[in-house]
Amino acid sequence: MSNFFLSTASIAAPARNSVMKLQSELARVQKELASGKIADIGLSLGGGTTELGQLRQSQAWQDAMAHTNSIAAARLDISQTALAGAGASAQDFLDQLLGAKGAITSSTAIATTAKNALAALTSQVNTEIAGVHVFGGDNSAVIPLESYAKPGSAAKLGVANAFVAAFGVPQGAPSTSAITPAQMQAFLDGPFANEFSDANWSANWSKASSQNAEMRIANSQTVEVGANANEQPFRKLAQAYVMISDLGTDQLNANTMNVVLDKAANLVSSAISGIATMQARLGSSQERISAAGDHLAAEGNIITNRLDKLERADPYVAATAANTLMTQLQASYAATARMQQMSIVNFL
Repeated sequence: MSNFFLSTASIAAPARNSVMKLQSELARVQKELASGKIADIGLSLGGGTTELGQLRQSQAWQDAMAHTNSIAAARLDISQTALAGAGASAQDFLDQLLGAKGAITSSTAIATTAKNALAALTSQVNTEIAGVHVFGGDNSAVIPLESYAKPGSAAKLGVANAFVAAFGVPQGAPSTSAITPAQMQAFLDGPFANEFSDANWSANWSKASSQNAEMRIANSQTVEVGANANEQPFRKLAQAYVMISDLGTDQLNANTMNVVLDKAANLVSSAISGIATMQARLGSSQERISAAGDHLAAEGNIITNRLDKLERADPYVAATAANTLMTQLQASYAATARMQQMSIVNFL
């Protein structure tokens, strides 16, 4: 017959281990009850975690694309607002031009209106959102349009030099009253128009890129998210405003003044039509972004529902498990307590 020893500690150890296991399991179940999601997703899904990872990656891409679309939409909204303002100012100016024809006494007033309209156009073209100049094209980090009125303006100097070269005197000189309609027409169609050519516009007026900015709104879709300061409607408006405000129209004779008014009216009318075309183009981009957003939202709902199905913990199962575990844990506590009270001394 062999002798062996059985200690109280060795008897109590399995009970303690059981309590610890029950406590860990109870903590997991309580976490599921609180969050509504499976606590150990890897243990629950096994190989299904691959699908879960793919879904989360898709969801992250959806969120990023939705954020990009919101930025694109904001840029288009502010571009449309600026274009609407430029178009409204141009229409008001055109109305005043048509009313001024034959009324030389209004030349000073309309020159002031043109000066203010040019300043407003410059501000509208230089519109920015979060540091991005929406009419800068790809070069959206810099201010697109230089102010014609600022000291040392290259554009203003170019116009002044062109006028002196054509007529031998500066704008507003009394002798400009002798300029004939034919001479003024030749100047407006030639040297003056050349000041707004591609080369001179880029050199003296605009720092914008002629390539409009684009943004991706879906896997295989990109849209233009703005216009640029080099587009013809802006240049025509600038040409008309400078023509009226800075060619010394108050000194011109009536017939020559009418030539200037007619030319300016034609330019503004064409610019208004061009702005409407630009608005329609940007409106098409807005519609595409809206449609892409609806599609992203629909896909996002599908992904969210599938993720919820994979990750959601059944509250009834979790509650039942919690109750069962609590009962087992209480029983284990009682058994462990009784074992700890066992001592050989009690049997002596």
